Amino acid sequence: MPLLGRNVYSPRTPAATWLTWPTLRESLGTFPADGTSFCRDTRRLLHEYGSLVTAELRLETKGQNAGEVNVFVAGSQVARIPYNAAYTFRGVIDALHRRGLPATCRAELDADQEGHVLLHTQPEVRSADEPFLPPIDEVAVDIGFRQSQRLDQSLPSTAGRSHVSHTAFLTLDAGHWALLLDRQRLGYLQSHRYPRLTEAVERGFPPTCSVILGGVANRTLSVRAVFPAW
Repeated sequence: MPLLGRNVYSPRTPAATWLTWPTLRESLGTFPADGTSFCRDTRRLLHEYGSLVTAELRLETKGQNAGEVNVFVAGSQVARIPYNAAYTFRGVIDALHRRGLPATCRAELDADQEGHVLLHTQPEVRSADEPFLPPIDEVAVDIGFRQSQRLDQSLPSTAGRSHVSHTAFLTLDAGHWALLLDRQRLGYLQSHRYPRLTEAVERGFPPTCSVILGGVANRTLSVRAVFPAW
């Protein structure tokens, strides 16, 4: 599709904190961006903001680099998406810009010599019902026998299949984090501090996350909450 051809969006530097609502759909996997050329700025940003940040994807529309998708954090470029993959993001970035919105996602910074930047996103506009907490770590949930039976019956019959259910809710219960799905308590997270979860709650953000329900051949059910655990 044609590149953005008129000035409908004036770039403004989004906050680098991970505690913001991204405009791009988040992904259980990561999308690697090439950051080798930007290691110095990445180290500085890592020291200032930590490893988990909000990044902005910007589409270059002019000159010999037109068509590139560059990755910025706090106004500094930290990476670029490989050119042979950038085309998947151009349309959604263009669509968001025409609405006056930046294309933002959560990202993990790495200060090693390779300058890796991992984007937790996919090239789609975020929907309103997606959970707030980014899908980064999988944390086991201890569930009771009754809940296990109920959930087991709801899984696909094919052995080994799993599915992801959105809008799971994490809440403190007598000092332990409990996971609610469809307003029913499934079980409890393993006993850890979960500093980013606590930070989100203290800042007034909803502790909603993805949850993976999985069945295996012997019908043992596993439940995993997906959020930045450490």
